[in-house]
Amino acid sequence: MSSIPYTRQEEERVLASLRAGKVPTCPRCGGPLERRDVSPGEGVPYVRNRVWFSCASCRRGVVVDRRRAEETEP
Repeated sequence: MSSIPYTRQEEERVLASLRAGKVPTCPRCGGPLERRDVSPGEGVPYVRNRVWFSCASCRRGVVVDRRRAEETEP
């Protein structure tokens, strides 16, 4: 990942795309985001169940809790 993270607003744009049922794109360059599940390891109770979205084009990414990534729009 790049040392320049997404802003909070950019992270929210990624989440809004997911909640709308769309494939998220990078808010910086428009490239497709790759999704990787990051599950807690056995015997490591403090690690949360997360999803990592990364952009192959600009090398930026964001890690969010799975529940936030899987919420649906009201």
